[in-house]
Amino acid sequence: ESHFEYAVMLYADDQYLGQMLYQFKQPASYAVKLRLEQMHKQLTFPLRNAMTYSKVRQAAVKDHLTGVGNRSLLDETLAHITAKLKRDPQKDVSIVLIDMDNFKQINDNFGHQLGDEVLKQFAQLIKHQLRDTDRVFRYGGDEFVLVLEDTPKSQVNDIVERLEKAISHDSKLMSLNVAFSSGSLQMESFHTADDVLDEVDKRLYEAKSLRSIAN
Repeated sequence: ESHFEYAVMLYADDQYLGQMLYQFKQPASYAVKLRLEQMHKQLTFPLRNAMTYSKVRQAAVKDHLTGVGNRSLLDETLAHITAKLKRDPQKDVSIVLIDMDNFKQINDNFGHQLGDEVLKQFAQLIKHQLRDTDRVFRYGGDEFVLVLEDTPKSQVNDIVERLEKAISHDSKLMSLNVAFSSGSLQMESFHTADDVLDEVDKRLYEAKSLRSIAN
């Protein structure tokens, strides 16, 4: 069955927004083209505003250095998950706080520019080890939070080991002795975002203390 295509470029104040492609069973008449043009006029400005909002929103919720989610998006995500858990307390959501162990020495010995590069590389490495449904956020200077949906706490160790292995295969990070400590917990329906972050912070601190005793 043959189709006739009619393409229209969409502009709002000389800003090109994209193209609409229509398919008809017979060539589009002048009246149809005129009607579409009127509809496009109503569409272009809301569409441009939506695209602008999307860009601004992306900039507002991303960490400017590493490109992962920032603290405000983390708070929003945790609040959203808390609401989900209230509806379905059986859901498994684990939260992991990761802290680089010797980041201060890297900054002190090699300067902030290399420090920034290490943070970027570390963030990308975390992203590559996670599933599409997992999310990573920069929580502070050298701290990252992982939000792992459909992941009971019993699986967190495997994920942490996978990250450690990935670092050991990264020659740049290994040459700078990059390592990390982590604390984790499974979210419950009664947790607020602040509860989760406070508790996971305590567990990270305990892990760091144990590590320094062991060393």
